[in-house]
Amino acid sequence: TWKDNGGVHYNSGIPNRAFALFSKAVGGNAWDKPGHVWYEASQHLGLLPSFAQFADETVKAARKLGYGEDVVQKLKDSWGEVGIKPGAALRDTLTPAEPVGPAEDKEADPNGPTVPELPKPNKQLIEAR
Repeated sequence: TWKDNGGVHYNSGIPNRAFALFSKAVGGNAWDKPGHVWYEASQHLGLLPSFAQFADETVKAARKLGYGEDVVQKLKDSWGEVGIKPGAALRDTLTPAEPVGPAEDKEADPNGPTVPELPKPNKQLIEAR
């Protein structure tokens, strides 16, 4: 998947399929309830969310938008069809690590944590578009 920036096109099929299943289950136009749910959920995602976290946000969005529990259940079922269980937090699947001892006492950086520099955009690629 290195040719696809980590599989963005391959992996986007999972939430896309959940969206299609949800749209079909709800009926009507995909840009109505399903579109509103997906948009609202996308406004509350952190950096690098997991599929389960995105599924959770869609459930929260459906409730926030006032859709009934019948719609929420169809949403959960749609995620289940693609193997994602809303509410299945990553922490539930992790095994705790062995303790490593006390942390070193370091002085805090007054400028805050350092952020790595992002790679420069490929100017030729941008101009080609």
